[in-house]
Amino acid sequence: MQIFDVENLKPGRSFPEPLFHLTGRKLLAANTQLTQMHIDALIRSKIKQVFMAENVRPVLEFGNTPPKMISIHDLAIGATAETDLMTPDGVVIIQQNEQVEEHHVVALKDSDVDYLIARPAADVETIRTTLQDLSRIVISRLESAIKRGEYLRAPEARDPFIAGINFPNSIEVLNLNAIQLLRRRLSSRLQPIYGMIETGKQPNHQILLDITEDLLDLIRSEPRQFSQLALMTTRREDYLPDHAISVAVLSMAIAAHMNLSLEMVKEVILGSLLFDVGMLVVPKRIRSSSGTLTDGDRQRVHQHPVYSLTMMEQVPGLSPIPRLMGFQHHERLNGKGYPTASSGAAISEFARILSAADIFAASTNPRIYKTQKLPYGAMEELVHLAHKGFLDPRVVKALLSAIGLFPVGSYVLLSNNMMAQVIGANAAKIDRPLIRPIAAGNSAAPLVDLARPQYAHIKVIRAIPAPTGAAEAVAAAT
Repeated sequence: MQIFDVENLKPGRSFPEPLFHLTGRKLLAANTQLTQMHIDALIRSKIKQVFMAENVRPVLEFGNTPPKMISIHDLAIGATAETDLMTPDGVVIIQQNEQVEEHHVVALKDSDVDYLIARPAADVETIRTTLQDLSRIVISRLESAIKRGEYLRAPEARDPFIAGINFPNSIEVLNLNAIQLLRRRLSSRLQPIYGMIETGKQPNHQILLDITEDLLDLIRSEPRQFSQLALMTTRREDYLPDHAISVAVLSMAIAAHMNLSLEMVKEVILGSLLFDVGMLVVPKRIRSSSGTLTDGDRQRVHQHPVYSLTMMEQVPGLSPIPRLMGFQHHERLNGKGYPTASSGAAISEFARILSAADIFAASTNPRIYKTQKLPYGAMEELVHLAHKGFLDPRVVKALLSAIGLFPVGSYVLLSNNMMAQVIGANAAKIDRPLIRPIAAGNSAAPLVDLARPQYAHIKVIRAIPAPTGAAEAVAAAT
């Protein structure tokens, strides 16, 4: 451990290990380059010394505050914390009077954390103000880039990623079990990233890059059916890594159909994988509430994009684009979003892509407090929001081109009075998808590509709920 007097700190310096407050709270992540704003924030808080250490234990011992350690094996999901519980990396993971949740325990195990520290008594308000000051520095750095017009446009490329994708004339139905397995694997690889971010550790950036490449390979190999990964597989309720996979698939599709370059599509995927990590700070009682929130609870929800931004500081190698996506994904073009009520050109096109994908994924996913929409209904909602000025019409149009008016996984009624499940999309004819009709007895008939001339007499009448037993019939046919 090394001790530094705040009055002697100089801008431009960085530290190989985190800087801690005397109470053990982490003030700055490892390798953060000090600015005068950082130093001023510490001085305003009347902090005389900061401590560089691998973890909080030597800091607490220096302050004559022997850490009271609690084994993670003693944590019971649903139990209420009697005091703030802090990780060895100086992050309060469970606040006083909040419940222990499943994701807390999973995160601790994924991060190889064996114990938590019952945070010693301290001037909580002073530390909170200091941390807010330090987070505002992260925000101001991003807002300065926005004012300069940086990262606001998602430019069409001379050599767009989508130009290298071969859209086959013939198509085979993907095995739903294989798709489900792929989704579980991607989600399980992303989970430890979330766990490490939540507990204050630096995650492995290469894992994020590997997941990104796997998603790109999927859209290259199955350009008409890749969205099955998001829409035709079982999704876990209130599970952030799982939701992030859905959003990443849809955001990738939008970015590709907006003619972005491969490099920009990769940035969009990375932002989509991490954008909602700030919701880990919001208790489940708030996230899942179906009633009216208190002003304080609503404020925590509205601040989660800020939490996402500051938590991304722990992820090495991120460009400003994923950070901006996380910060702005709840902003709306008409200024009725949060956390800053930005509007119009001040909202990055990268964040606009994410907003549409997030809304669509959330609408089609089961929620405790909200009725799950059919994919067609979710698409209708996006079109309505674009018309009302909330979302970017260009982004919604790109999603329509990618997954069709009747997205993969939808069930539809045909003009010949048969029911069918949508298996693939036709970008050029969004209302003429690839379908598998459901024959008598819910047996799955051969594939029909409604875009082909011989099927011109058949039309989709409307979207319908899944017929009983139909999903099993289609799955058996694959």
